[in-house]
Amino acid sequence: MYQTLLIIQCVNVIALLFESVYICKNWKTRTHGYLFFYCLATLINNLGYLAVMLAHTRGEALFALQASYFGRVWIPLAFLLFGLKLCKKKLTKKVVIVLTLFHLLTYIAVLTTEHHPLYYTTIGFTEDGLYPHLICSYGIWRNTFMTLMLLYALYFFIVLIRCIIAEKNHILKKRFLFVLAASMVQILFFVLEISGLVKGYDLTMLGYSAGTFFMYIALFRYDLLDIKDLAKEFVMDHLSEAIVAVTADGQVSFFNETASKLFPQLLTDPTQAVATVQALAKQQQVLYIDNRIFQPNKNELYRGQKLLGTAYVFEDATERLMYIRELEAQKRIADDANDAKSSFLARMSHEIRTPISAILGFDELILRECDNDTILNYAHDIQTSGMSLLSIINDILDFSKIEAGKMQIIPMEYDVGNVITDLVNMVSSRAEKKGLTFITNVDSSIPRRLIGDEVRIKQCALNMLTNAIKYTPSGTVTFSIGCEPLDANRIYLTVSVQDTGIGIKSEDIDRLFSPFERLEEKRNRTIEGTGLGMSIVKNLLAAMGSRLEVTSEYGKGSAFSFRIKQPIASQEKVGSFDHIKHVAAQKAGTYHTIFQAPEAKILVVDDTPINLAVIRGLLKKTLVQIDTASDGEMGLEKAHAEHYDLMLIDHLMPKMDGMEMITALRKETYGLNASTPCIVLTANAISGARDTYLAAGFTDYLSKPVTGATLEKALRTYLPANKIRT
Repeated sequence: MYQTLLIIQCVNVIALLFESVYICKNWKTRTHGYLFFYCLATLINNLGYLAVMLAHTRGEALFALQASYFGRVWIPLAFLLFGLKLCKKKLTKKVVIVLTLFHLLTYIAVLTTEHHPLYYTTIGFTEDGLYPHLICSYGIWRNTFMTLMLLYALYFFIVLIRCIIAEKNHILKKRFLFVLAASMVQILFFVLEISGLVKGYDLTMLGYSAGTFFMYIALFRYDLLDIKDLAKEFVMDHLSEAIVAVTADGQVSFFNETASKLFPQLLTDPTQAVATVQALAKQQQVLYIDNRIFQPNKNELYRGQKLLGTAYVFEDATERLMYIRELEAQKRIADDANDAKSSFLARMSHEIRTPISAILGFDELILRECDNDTILNYAHDIQTSGMSLLSIINDILDFSKIEAGKMQIIPMEYDVGNVITDLVNMVSSRAEKKGLTFITNVDSSIPRRLIGDEVRIKQCALNMLTNAIKYTPSGTVTFSIGCEPLDANRIYLTVSVQDTGIGIKSEDIDRLFSPFERLEEKRNRTIEGTGLGMSIVKNLLAAMGSRLEVTSEYGKGSAFSFRIKQPIASQEKVGSFDHIKHVAAQKAGTYHTIFQAPEAKILVVDDTPINLAVIRGLLKKTLVQIDTASDGEMGLEKAHAEHYDLMLIDHLMPKMDGMEMITALRKETYGLNASTPCIVLTANAISGARDTYLAAGFTDYLSKPVTGATLEKALRTYLPANKIRT
């Protein structure tokens, strides 16, 4: 009997060693870690007990027993953690820590058992029985340990039974049944050992051996270590993607059901199938099968630096590609609609700006040359109305530029005093006509010359001022401009407008910035405007790194403000508002030209006789010689016959337009006017127009209507310096 037990113990040790190596080799998840922990602890326990069976003295037997406990004390905890993980249950971190400490203390109690009666109260040795062995009586700690083991077994038994009942996959259910059998056998022999049925031999060793047998079946027959493989295979075979795995030497190692349908040769001629798959992946060639579209992807598989193989995935991209094609079609429709909108705005800009250019041009001539106060008042009214109409058109075009992302911020040096004067002049008369008190507050410490986009800053402030005047039936509108020091070379320029108008409801403030939307349309239906002003201001300020602040009390008034970071160009201060007005008045006075150039000769090409008359009138006092042409063909003929110092060319003209004319002119490398500065003077102010004209060969761009001052400034810039007299 003794020899038989020794053989069983040795076989069990060898089997556990083999099992531990196998688990370690296939270690993938924490479940495998717990199982390895359990097998290793069992192996140490059985090795130690084998030494116990071979001991001949009390000392040898006690030492071997203590060595076996190095594994035995952890077996129950390891098996519990493994089983719970297998059943997708877990203990809390605190419970695991407490149990680990208890098992550690148990092992310490066994190691120090000769110094206390906690685990063994007495330890004797006898040579009677099957073989020489220890005779022990047990203390309270050992009884507690055994009780805890029974609680482990009961809890795990309940969890495992529930898991088996809930499992639908028959193979997975068999795996769980063999794990249950392993645990039940161990519990059975554990109970027999406690009962004292066999003297001198620990029956739990046979329990561990029988449990190992059932675990072997679960491991090798039903792939316990690959508990997820069935699920993976099921998912793989039901994927819409075709997956083919090829080893590093070009052999097929795996393919799913979808791949076998796409490549039937995988079943009959794997080598040819691999060649086909590799060629398709290399060329990124899309497969069309049964009205489905498959797109290849290649993924190389490495373990460390070693290439194990390649996974070829043919993604079912039918819905995605169809969706992309639909989006592309919708984008083309949207682009066509946007192009049509841009084309329409360009035509409207040209059609509306052309007569406005003539109106404002002749009006400027009246203001220059007339001495009759009544007629001058009429002319001023025409100018105000014309500029209001132009402002509406500019709002629409600016909104178009913002939408297209082509709104440009151009920083340049400017005079703050001129900005203030221009703003006050543009709005004070409107406020006066409504009977409003217009108040201007200027911080005299503002540096006079700053660097920024004067045009856009002025546009933002003007929108705020005109809005305040429009929505204030009575009371005051206060315009304040100041500065906050940032450092030695920069300030924050602050602009605010406060009114005593109708105010805005708190829930409507966000809607204030929605394009084309008017607040309380019924109440404000008589107030002019497009509803674009505040939306444009918001976007312009954002482009300049600022934002519009709004506070309002419904029925009592509103306050709009912003501040913009501006570099300082000169430390000279702007002074008080009275000083600014005095300087402006000195500069104003009677109109006088900024230069004269009687020897200079320019060509003006425009199909509208009124526009030609306006240009002649505006440049009359410069004494420049002006030649005209009514279309591009005539302009080109004159350019062939005579050299000009400058050309002003309209865009949209019959026969040959301005773009065609400039193209033909720039092609004549050795022509009389091949390098003559050419300015496009056009009513087209749509987004991107300036860049288009400059790319075509024009030197500069001026949009109609153009003022006399702007026109003179352009001529002074591009006419030969030796022909200009100031």
